[in-house]
Amino acid sequence: PTTDHITLEYLLQQASLVEMEIVNALGTTVQTFPNAQLSSGVQRTTIDVQSLSAGAYFLRVNIGGKRATVLLQVIR
Repeated sequence: PTTDHITLEYLLQQASLVEMEIVNALGTTVQTFPNAQLSSGVQRTTIDVQSLSAGAYFLRVNIGGKRATVLLQVIR
């Protein structure tokens, strides 16, 4: 759970295109982030969620064609 931001840390084995978005429980995209071509190594991305209402969301991350979805709980 978070009230203002989260930090996502991940390891890229090789340079990759990273795409991220936050969707609500209905599947509607509520926040998007610019796609970024990142170099290999440990990456850290801080995501500000202060504009989101309290509730459950999903952070979708697509790295080099592989997608992961993480539950994100915003509390107020």
